[in-house]
Amino acid sequence: MAAQAVIPESGTDRPVGLRLKVVAGKITEIETIVVRPGDYSASFAVASNPTAIIDIAKDIGWHDEVAQDKRATRQQLSSWVDKYFRAFPSGVCNVTSACRRLENGGGNFSCGTGASCNASTPTTGGEFVPRVIVVDELRGIAAGFTIFDYQTTGHLDMHMIKMSGGQVHAVHAILRNTNGQSGWD
Repeated sequence: MAAQAVIPESGTDRPVGLRLKVVAGKITEIETIVVRPGDYSASFAVASNPTAIIDIAKDIGWHDEVAQDKRATRQQLSSWVDKYFRAFPSGVCNVTSACRRLENGGGNFSCGTGASCNASTPTTGGEFVPRVIVVDELRGIAAGFTIFDYQTTGHLDMHMIKMSGGQVHAVHAILRNTNGQSGWD
């Protein structure tokens, strides 16, 4: 299971990416990316806005089930995130014109801003290698964790998408500096 959330810390809301692995009803892994001021300092970084994550959640319908006839398969959801990472910035395919992309709650970009769609499916290489991809078919959500290293010195990265009818309606990213350390080793 993966989710984006906002948690209070010392009276200030922080954007968070969270992954839980559950085996036999018990949590066996917990992975978090918490973004504090100064944690995302790429030259193209935007200011965090945790309130935006909450404010548009209902409009996106993160918690809503996707109608059966518009539901993507596990493979389709996973493949979209895999292609997005491996072909970035030319792997942004099948996004609606209204699709919005947030970074740590900030920005509110069109999903296609600065990106394109390459029709071929990448097999190796690319800008990012997904470390893990998790999927919720019922809600049309997929999330991937990677190291974002495109024109940067490296950032922990979680991207989460909402898909229905074969198109992506929202992309939210949680990003923070890694300084070469992932904590995954």
